[in-house]
Amino acid sequence: MTKNFKSMPFFWGIFFVSLATLVFEIALTRIFSVTMWYHFAFMVISMALLGFGGSGIFLMLFPQILNRDIRRMSVLFAVLLSVSIVGSIVIISHIALDPFQMIQVPSQWFLLFAVYGVLTVPFFLSGLSTVFLLSKMSEWVSGLYFASLIGSAVGCFLVIGLIPVFSNVGAVMASAFFVLIAALCFNHAGSFRSCIWIAGLIILMCPLVLYSKNLFSFKIAQSKGMADELYKKGLKPVLSRWNTFSQLDVFNATDGAYAPGLSRKYSSELFPEQVWIYIDADAIATIMALKKDDPALNFYEYLPTSLVYKLRPEAKVCIIGAGGGFDVLAALKIGQIQNITAVEINSDTSRIVREHFGDFSGHLFDLPNVKLINMEGRSFLHSSKERFDIMQLTLVDTWAAASLGAYSLTENYLYTQEAFLQYLNHLNDNGILVVTRWLTFPPKESLKVAGIAFSALEEMKIPHPESNMVLIGSENVAVLFIKKTEFQSSEVAQIRQLCEQLGFSILYAPGLQQDNIFSQFFQQNDKEMFYYAYPFDINPSTDDRPFYFQYNTWKNIFNLRRNGLSQLDRDNIGYLVLLSTLFQAVVLTLILIFWPMKLIQKRQGKSATPIVGACLLYFGCLGMGFMLIEVILIQKFILLLGHPVYSLSIVLSSLLGFAGLGSLSTAKIHQDISEQLKRIIGVLVGVLFVYIFLLSKILYVFLPWSLPARFGVALVLLAPLGFLLGMPFPLGVKFINRIEAKLIPGGWGVNGCFSVMASIVSVIMAMNFGFMAVLELAAVCYLVAILAIDSIGRKVRDVKG
Repeated sequence: MTKNFKSMPFFWGIFFVSLATLVFEIALTRIFSVTMWYHFAFMVISMALLGFGGSGIFLMLFPQILNRDIRRMSVLFAVLLSVSIVGSIVIISHIALDPFQMIQVPSQWFLLFAVYGVLTVPFFLSGLSTVFLLSKMSEWVSGLYFASLIGSAVGCFLVIGLIPVFSNVGAVMASAFFVLIAALCFNHAGSFRSCIWIAGLIILMCPLVLYSKNLFSFKIAQSKGMADELYKKGLKPVLSRWNTFSQLDVFNATDGAYAPGLSRKYSSELFPEQVWIYIDADAIATIMALKKDDPALNFYEYLPTSLVYKLRPEAKVCIIGAGGGFDVLAALKIGQIQNITAVEINSDTSRIVREHFGDFSGHLFDLPNVKLINMEGRSFLHSSKERFDIMQLTLVDTWAAASLGAYSLTENYLYTQEAFLQYLNHLNDNGILVVTRWLTFPPKESLKVAGIAFSALEEMKIPHPESNMVLIGSENVAVLFIKKTEFQSSEVAQIRQLCEQLGFSILYAPGLQQDNIFSQFFQQNDKEMFYYAYPFDINPSTDDRPFYFQYNTWKNIFNLRRNGLSQLDRDNIGYLVLLSTLFQAVVLTLILIFWPMKLIQKRQGKSATPIVGACLLYFGCLGMGFMLIEVILIQKFILLLGHPVYSLSIVLSSLLGFAGLGSLSTAKIHQDISEQLKRIIGVLVGVLFVYIFLLSKILYVFLPWSLPARFGVALVLLAPLGFLLGMPFPLGVKFINRIEAKLIPGGWGVNGCFSVMASIVSVIMAMNFGFMAVLELAAVCYLVAILAIDSIGRKVRDVKG
């Protein structure tokens, strides 16, 4: 490999392997989010990184593989990777895994481990393909690492177009197709016959990409809402749509009616015909049949969310999370509303209502007094100067993986203190913010949202926030009314009269004595003491800690044991999955690190062990630091970019792309590598601290800008950090190559293992301490990396001395 042109096919090969791996990983998160729950979509990242880590350790334990022909082995790894991708999908499509049955049905644990094992194989082969080339072509590490990072960056963008066109599983098949393209690149100097074989496999993959959505049928977990339609009723969706953050399946409602909180005083059995849009097989967006003078629409009178339209009958309304138009129709039916702004993040949902069920819905979103905005709620408000009489959020969540499921658990920026400040600032002086959440006992969602509203009013310097809120309940929902001014006694009397008339209960209102937990909360002077003593985490969520749906902490997660381990639900399974994944990652990392170190110690003697330990520590710190930064910046930029998909695509591709350029810039660094590394990492830590102190303030400055402009801002903000992040790994490989080349696979493996732990630790830390605390930990990791490099240098000098 003395000439650059001879290495180019390998650069292209590793480019396509990395591209395919990112496409496969993201498509898997979407499949898991639909078939199981988004909590398990989060585990895909640990599978990927564990596979990468295992491949490096494997190659370190079996270094004789490095003596094989580079072309033949690269082609072999690529073909095996392509086959394993297709095979893994075939296998998991026949596995019916339901996490909520794991306690009652122990065999579910076996199925979970089976899924985990099967899906780790493709990532192992992908990592093996990459680390093999890095080890065989270590002199070209800057270019190879550049090609790998750029390929990953392109994969992030490409998957956004693949999933809507070919479906989630079609995107998986496309990843297998791209791996075969990589095999063709690796085989550049091979025989004509081998090229024909690979080309034949590529041709065979084409129909799988085009028609896989009809060939593969994944089993939906029984605990998901859509399972009833599929398995108990034997129905098929009348329409299905895919995009990068949701799968939409449309069913005609055959029994029952979607009417959350419907009062028992509604004695009629009349309900309008409904169509249900299942979002990721569980959450429902409802399309109502709109017919002139239809008496079935009278049920809206008995919904607690409709009460606000009796208080403000001629209001200017903004509905955040319009979905299928359920709340829009309520506003039109109950009040004489002349102006409704319906904000809906999922344009495919709106398109289904408009294009496929336009006549059925009475062309609801095209009525002259309804304005539909397809944007994320807070992004819309940042760009709008309008003020409203009513702003409404009704059960706005999808239980879907927010950031394609890859790096998120339950963050939601609609339910934070800063969000409520934004809502209140867009209200007219006598306007009302209406927030509806599920009502459970003991209360969690409803009490937490009350705390968020209280803290927001305090931030506005309202002297007695408890006087600005009223909370009513009906069946399984609670509706919180919030004003910038106090509720007058006449308004409370009107609400009380309407509640008695319609069958709602008042959970809290100023001046009314109620003996319940809500009254205790509002009357408690020391809110911090109340939060501390409450059995669930109901501390107000913020933009730095936006985990509204996280109610469990270290102190209460194991309360399940006292309940006989009988309650696995959406509120606690996420944290349990997180803890179990962390435990698994720690155990496997210890095995994958200390076992090989023992073997190396026996092979090379005890004198090599200190150098090995410092080398592995260096690469481990790089893996943990990079992943901590990546995860948190994806979350932070959701606010600026207005959508989790945009954030994942822009942030991940920018970081990887600029990191690739950073890697390429190290190609000519051959002297004083250890000193260069310490200086580069020192600058990286300095830039990171600038982000820690200034990033949030900078993001808020650019929120009112147009979306393309915000994309540009994101690129500019991420460029310097991404460039610096790409430099330590290839320089570390060059440095280690001069000391002990056989440690390169081990460095790659440890880098992957520590990345696994970082992906989990980042979420746990963010839940408990906020996003900025995670970036501080990342800075510490890079500082330890400096110490590790310094330690390696001293030990090498001691050995030579």
